[in-house]
Amino acid sequence: MRTLGPILLALLFVAGCSDAPPDNSIDETSSGAVAFTIDKASAPTAVQTVTATLTRIGHSPVSKSINIISDTTTSIFFQDIAVGTWHVRVDATDALGVLLYTGEADVPVQENSMAVVNLVLTPVSSGVGSVKINVTWGGSAMAFPKSYGGSGRDLAMCLTESGDGGYLIGGLSYSAGSGGDAWVVKVDAKGGILWNKNFGTSGEDRFNDIVRTPDGGVLCAGYCYGDGEDSWIVKLDSLGNKEWEKKYGGGGADAFLKIKRAADESYMLCGYYQNENFFEGRVAKVTPNGTLVWSKTYGGAGGDFAMNILPLSDGNSIVIGNNGSIPNKSYDFWVFKISASGDTLWQKNFGGSNDDRTAGIAALPEGGFVITGYTTSFGNGNMDSWFMRLSADGEMVWNKVYGGAGSEYLLNVERTAAGDFIAAGYTGSFGLSKQGWMVKFDAVGTIQWSKTYGGAKDESISEHILLADGTIAFAGWTQPPQSNNEDYWFGITAADGSLK
Repeated sequence: MRTLGPILLALLFVAGCSDAPPDNSIDETSSGAVAFTIDKASAPTAVQTVTATLTRIGHSPVSKSINIISDTTTSIFFQDIAVGTWHVRVDATDALGVLLYTGEADVPVQENSMAVVNLVLTPVSSGVGSVKINVTWGGSAMAFPKSYGGSGRDLAMCLTESGDGGYLIGGLSYSAGSGGDAWVVKVDAKGGILWNKNFGTSGEDRFNDIVRTPDGGVLCAGYCYGDGEDSWIVKLDSLGNKEWEKKYGGGGADAFLKIKRAADESYMLCGYYQNENFFEGRVAKVTPNGTLVWSKTYGGAGGDFAMNILPLSDGNSIVIGNNGSIPNKSYDFWVFKISASGDTLWQKNFGGSNDDRTAGIAALPEGGFVITGYTTSFGNGNMDSWFMRLSADGEMVWNKVYGGAGSEYLLNVERTAAGDFIAAGYTGSFGLSKQGWMVKFDAVGTIQWSKTYGGAKDESISEHILLADGTIAFAGWTQPPQSNNEDYWFGITAADGSLK
């Protein structure tokens, strides 16, 4: 007789806004959502139907089912669930409706936050249910920002629009998988969870960037654990199902940090490659199905990293990074232009005697570009944000340094339709902790407004995108009040940076 093993499900819940603390009282004015994501691949073959039921005193029970064999979705989604503690039961049955597995838990649906609960459904024949729960939550009367995560570290690194009014957030989660998995969460326009998927190996795996594809899916780029860390691309469809994955690595630690779609519909990637005992900047070109066209490394023997890439309409690309190969110096801003085949056309370095590092880049319609990062060579000497404009051939047009007594880092920059710039990252100069930071600059780098976001602990904005209606979406990480581990963090602001 075959022994039935456990089924592992990830339960996530996110709630709306309320000024009242969550409890078991009836409060129909505050509601959230509960989503169950089933790992079809690991489910025993006898299982056909999974049913989730939510019950609570004073409320009518709610129940939904999916057929994990015939349904294309892998999620059960409940909306308008009142804030408070609910009892959850999940049953798995065979084709005849015979109960094979069950699991139960109490879940405290909280306002404006999401938590991860891992339910292990054990065989009914064992007579004893086993439930493993990892829960974390925050709370705020604001609609945004929202947090998503579990008891482990969850770091959101990238963000893109999904094309149907929602958003896809990618990064690293120690809550969603063993050893740290790459984690993608899809949310709706209000930040409600639609589905989440984790991908990876027994080691640490992470998505550093995500880009939409013409077929409605996405390409995710980062690293996975193989012979060390390998550069990694994963193609997902619109439901988050993996269509294919490709690894590109050597014997050392390699990673892709950014992926951008080029004018010829190929994809340009940048990151780093470990060559013996030092790192080199790496740029690669792949076809839409992940076939490697070429891969080249750049730099010297001091440790160099290609942090971001800007494909140009003529097939060339601008690459920015951190150059650690200059004698008697730390890192400099490193900017170089490559041809369509990856040959270096020119390169420039900008910096002082201390540590200066790049992160963000945005193109200018008249040619040239702006880049952001931080400097410890200029300003207050304690990691001030550095913003500069360069001409099309890499000559500096102007540069500005901004910061206070703490540390600042502008990780991303976007140009508005009006010709201004929105940059984001973090600042440690305006509170007791590191806070998410967003700044609007005019065309010559003068600050128009500056906004911080966060609480008593640390936050950072990893990426932001400008939306068609002038609003701004951002993703990053936050430390909830009850934990020193990070959660995914997502928000939308008005055009003036005020939270919606």
